[in-house]
Amino acid sequence: MAAMRFSTWVFLFLFTGLEAIEVSKNYEAPLFVFGDSTVDVGTNNFLPVSQEIKANFPYNGIDYPYSDPTGRFSNGYNIADQIVRVLSYNKRSPPPFLSLVNHASSFKKKILQGVNFASGGSGILDGTGGEYNNTMSLGKQIQQFVTVHSNITELRGPEETADMLSKSLFLISVGSNDILDFVHYNGRYSPPDFLTAIHSTYHDHLKSLYDLGARKFGILSVPPVGCCPLLSYHNTSGGCLEEANAFAQLFYNATEDILNQLSLELPGMTYSLGNLYEMTMLVIEDQYAFVDVCLANKAAVPATPTIFIFGDSTADVGTNNFFPLSLSKAYFPYNGIDFRPESRRGGSAMGTVGAIVMCIPPTILICVVLALSSLKVAVVSIVAVVIGLVMQPCLKYVEKKRWLKFSTNADLPDLH
Repeated sequence: MAAMRFSTWVFLFLFTGLEAIEVSKNYEAPLFVFGDSTVDVGTNNFLPVSQEIKANFPYNGIDYPYSDPTGRFSNGYNIADQIVRVLSYNKRSPPPFLSLVNHASSFKKKILQGVNFASGGSGILDGTGGEYNNTMSLGKQIQQFVTVHSNITELRGPEETADMLSKSLFLISVGSNDILDFVHYNGRYSPPDFLTAIHSTYHDHLKSLYDLGARKFGILSVPPVGCCPLLSYHNTSGGCLEEANAFAQLFYNATEDILNQLSLELPGMTYSLGNLYEMTMLVIEDQYAFVDVCLANKAAVPATPTIFIFGDSTADVGTNNFFPLSLSKAYFPYNGIDFRPESRRGGSAMGTVGAIVMCIPPTILICVVLALSSLKVAVVSIVAVVIGLVMQPCLKYVEKKRWLKFSTNADLPDLH
């Protein structure tokens, strides 16, 4: 499946607004993540899948620490990372199951902190993703969780394992690729049969997780997949493919019915269901809606004299131009091709002559110090200046060759 790159902040904004599952900032139980590319943090790096559903190359991860393409289908952190950060589990999502299982000595210790099973291109149905050699369906991911469950039980015993899992959050974001597959490659189902297969299979998978100890579910529904370029180009009149979007809406309704039914049947089950379709369409139809929601309304705050902006490349207006070692620059064509022509900004208010004048006093002072110092001090000082001048182009060359990576980001990943 073509990776679904809907903005992370859309998912985060919606998910954190849900109230069915209450969590505190000191929430320390593990997080277990299942699903597709929206929450995959590198699973596909370990699978023999098509390169089309891998993200371990630039410019994926351009805003991730060290600009590292980790396998996330994102410019930086994805929704799984953001939810972890909101809940204060850690700085990012737990690692992929397949990366942990390759390190037998630390496997049992690491799984106690949570595991991510999600795989880009996967779906609810076992056949989803077959065009790209992906067999890591939701059912297969749950089989991997069975392995994790067995190892935790071996470490902690049945009662303590059950208690830990009952407090854990099971985050699931899946279904988009099933609809993409059905609309784009379908040859197996009629529309009613497809919806029935999705409904019954998803029900069974959620019930399986409950039987394994899951009690708290965070479910993200399907966004408007008909607006994904893979499908929207089928609409010859332009815009989104309404057939696919209709399936996305039906999927939300079916998921709501499943969760409602299960929560009535299964003691202790709680859930949050995020309506990604409505939230994403709100932004697609009105690009300023998110800003309107985020800014304080006039009734609450009479005036907003200053706006402070934080974030990554989606909000950057030129900050990286001032970091000489950053690869994440956009001051060259065809960036800004539609930007309104204006006079140059950001330069010294005094102009070039003023800047030169400002450099004269410290330059004179340096020359006087060198003239009055001993020969050795003068030589050392001159060598230091030369090294300083040569170092920047050398470091740029090293980073260009990818021998080393430099970052100005303070939120750097842990060493493993």
